[in-house]
Amino acid sequence: MLPSELARFKISGDKIVPLFAGKPHLDLIEEMLSLYKPGRTLGEVEEDVKLLERAYGKTTKSAKLVRGIHRVIMRHLDLSGESPLDPRRIRSELFSAGPALTAEERARRISEVSERLGINAEKYMYSDMEESKVIRAVNISSPEEVIKEYNLSLLQTILFKSYKVTFTLSGNWKEFIRTVKRLGLMYFAYPNPVRVEVMGPYTLLKPSEKYGRNLALLVPYAVSAPTWRIEAEVILGKRNRRVYSLELGDFDLISSTYPEGKNFDSSVEEDFFWAFRRVAPDWRIEREPGPIVVNGRIFLPDFAVEKDGLRVFLEVVGFWTEEYLKEKVSKLKSTNVPLLVIVNEETGSGKIMGLPVVTYRRKIDAVKVYSKLKEMEGLIPSRPLDYSLDGSDVIPIKELAAKYNVSEQTLRKNLKEFPGYVLLRNYYVREDLLEKLSKEDFTGMSLQDLVSKYGEFIADVLERLGYKVKWKSITEAIVVK
Repeated sequence: MLPSELARFKISGDKIVPLFAGKPHLDLIEEMLSLYKPGRTLGEVEEDVKLLERAYGKTTKSAKLVRGIHRVIMRHLDLSGESPLDPRRIRSELFSAGPALTAEERARRISEVSERLGINAEKYMYSDMEESKVIRAVNISSPEEVIKEYNLSLLQTILFKSYKVTFTLSGNWKEFIRTVKRLGLMYFAYPNPVRVEVMGPYTLLKPSEKYGRNLALLVPYAVSAPTWRIEAEVILGKRNRRVYSLELGDFDLISSTYPEGKNFDSSVEEDFFWAFRRVAPDWRIEREPGPIVVNGRIFLPDFAVEKDGLRVFLEVVGFWTEEYLKEKVSKLKSTNVPLLVIVNEETGSGKIMGLPVVTYRRKIDAVKVYSKLKEMEGLIPSRPLDYSLDGSDVIPIKELAAKYNVSEQTLRKNLKEFPGYVLLRNYYVREDLLEKLSKEDFTGMSLQDLVSKYGEFIADVLERLGYKVKWKSITEAIVVK
């Protein structure tokens, strides 16, 4: 971004129009790039930039353009290295004996201090002062690169004063929403076409610089889409504030380079994932399960947890306001989609009391979430479990529960009869197999031998056929009628 005082725009009715740089400014940028030569100090460059401001600055907006481009170019300079010692200590050593009145005295004192401190005192004595730093290299490929980066910075600066920004874009919109979430921004997303409405810094009671920076980080992701459009409500004025609309779409002269992974801190979610697995082994947890559409809005939960057919989505909220949470929660109340919102108390404004959310500070309490899920279990009516058999001769109930990802206890509550099968204590057994076994005489046979021949299900079959087991020792039993 640029400092707010360097934002260039014009007002046309109720619209704000950014004054982007373009091809007519190539000569200016080429002239400015010629100033940043290796070996020159920033102080020398600064003096030349001031001259250019006066030469081109027939209007305030032109002077702002020169200063803004200077800011952009400065990002790409390699400067002389930092001093190995605090420059203030070097100056103290040099000046402690008073002023050096001759060139010989000056050279002698610099030599003595350099030898005593083990550094080049003359080189580093003012290295903490910006104007004394020396340019070593300029890492800019072309003037067009400067134009695109300047235009991105200008747009980011204007959006810092936004109340709401709506992004309409094609391409990988799921990854874009994930980026919104990882930056902790407040948002609502809508399908067909995909629109992501991001709350601006002025939504907060006190505009947050961090929130504004995070919104700025989102912009290059948006403009990197194959097609994109940005609509914003921008607030201007200190005393008499007014809302102006900004509209921009598919503009080529803007940088779409974004910092990989910058400001993305998923350690809170990562820690919670592993903590929840330890605390709630009866629940299965899944990271980023994919989007769901609820009441015409897209939600991209951070987690899905599942137990006995009950699937609950968890969404971790970064920045928030009371109104934002109320609206988010209200959209879920009238649906059958269980979603639990987890809120950081330290990054919002307003009251949370009475809202069905889980709060945390610094670290999500997995036990707290687990307790809330148990409450939800009791409130959400259990749905009948729909399952089928695969046609095998013998189907253990335990394996059937694992197949449908429910506990054995839950499956037993939902057991039902199937044509062609007989339901025993722990197994479904085909009727024709049971009929065949009923014609055998198992009297006097060893239970261990029968289990080895048929499998463990034979014990349930024997019980069904009226046999009993008589134990002769701890390890030996025979079948009796």
